[in-house]
Amino acid sequence: MFVSNARSLIHKMDELELLIKGNHHVRDCCVSIITETWLHPLIPDTAVQLAGCTNHRWDRNKDSDTINKLQQVHPDGVHIIAGEFNQANLKSVQPKFYQHVKCPTRGSNTLDHVYTNIKQAYRAIPLPHSQSDHLSLLFTPAYIPLRRRSTPLTKTITTWPEDALLQLQDCFADTEWSIFEHQDLAAHTEAVLSYIKFYMGNVTVDKRIRIFPNQKPWMTSQVRMLLKDRNTTFRSGNTELYSAARANLKRGITKAKQDYKTQNRGSSL
Repeated sequence: MFVSNARSLIHKMDELELLIKGNHHVRDCCVSIITETWLHPLIPDTAVQLAGCTNHRWDRNKDSDTINKLQQVHPDGVHIIAGEFNQANLKSVQPKFYQHVKCPTRGSNTLDHVYTNIKQAYRAIPLPHSQSDHLSLLFTPAYIPLRRRSTPLTKTITTWPEDALLQLQDCFADTEWSIFEHQDLAAHTEAVLSYIKFYMGNVTVDKRIRIFPNQKPWMTSQVRMLLKDRNTTFRSGNTELYSAARANLKRGITKAKQDYKTQNRGSSL
């Protein structure tokens, strides 16, 4: 994320475009926030449009309740508030927001603040001075994803080939179950279960897999393919194909969960 206090954006467009072209860190940012733009309704969007970017502007007005309104409409969203706060502190009125700028932005003072509703979300890196007397800031994620923080676990699972159930049924159909009869019920039960477990081991295949902390245990290659198909149809814009792909994904997830429960029950015997 790139944040810059422009102090009149209309006079800094050439410099901003040059910075984006010359600095790949700024060019690769997902979001660029320009504060103190000094824009007004007489300035058209085309005057401040950057190539390859979608322009969202909010000219200064007297509406001071915008933050609360957005939080009510999008309670689970990520909210970013940036601007020249001088000595003000947004956290005094919005205690659930966290300030991420720790370095001076003008002289020895930290006048420009960036707040989000995620604690320790970003790390601010100051950029060289431009025509504005405020430093621009580059924000990199400080949060380390769970997958990178934890070591994947190695686990042995039992898989069922396509003909495994048929082989097991044939085996049990030819079994002389009377040989397991015993006056002691516990001994009888142990003998039958041991026999079933032995032949299940003959028709199933053990595989070693890696499990990541953020990975669902029922996720299979088939579900991944259905998920990829859904994303592809969504990008295509074809609503009928997208609706069908969503239904297929839902059915695939349901089946994968059922298969996972069945496998767990079988492995616990």
